[in-house]
Amino acid sequence: MGSTVVRDRFSLDAAGAPIPGIPQECSIYESCQAALSDLDWAPFQSWHDWEVVKWAKLSSVTLIVVLKLLSILEVCPIFV
Repeated sequence: MGSTVVRDRFSLDAAGAPIPGIPQECSIYESCQAALSDLDWAPFQSWHDWEVVKWAKLSSVTLIVVLKLLSILEVCPIFV
């Protein structure tokens, strides 16, 4: 899928504003939110994913610790 570059002159107070007449696409985040909106743990795909992220955030663990946890086959079988 290719993308089209659109250039339009703008005044300094309108930088970053949507260009009138050009359809705006949803971001990946917005697409995930819409697809998973019925789930209490959206945008995560499962309650387990939500719990791991919540634990990592609230425990202030480092990325290295999270990666070590996810490298355990029983914790995340598709990570390895």
